[in-house]
Amino acid sequence: MNLDTAAAWAEVFGLVTILGAAIYSWYQIKELRRSRDSTTAMSLASNFQNEDFVVGLTAIMNMNFDVSKFTPGDSEENFKVFRAHFGDDWPKVMTVLTTWESIGVLIHRGDMDFHAFYDLFSGV
Repeated sequence: MNLDTAAAWAEVFGLVTILGAAIYSWYQIKELRRSRDSTTAMSLASNFQNEDFVVGLTAIMNMNFDVSKFTPGDSEENFKVFRAHFGDDWPKVMTVLTTWESIGVLIHRGDMDFHAFYDLFSGV
């Protein structure tokens, strides 16, 4: 085998190696995203096993919202009305609200798939 033939085969081998690495990287990124989505779904599902979350969610779903009790721009007074409305369950309601706020930020930034959230919470 002369030097020109060996160089040509080395280039072919190098090209195949680079293409193989690119395909493997694409596959690994796809698996990483799938793993991340699975972890996200498990994390969201674990919220339903948290007693505070379930009680807070139930309180929100069963509330009768009276807009007339809230004053636009008066956060302190509105917070007092909020606490009085939910009674002892107000920290649990705040747990639900802050969880949903965090999920909204994660979805907006693209760190979490909206469809994973929708599949788990669509009935709520």
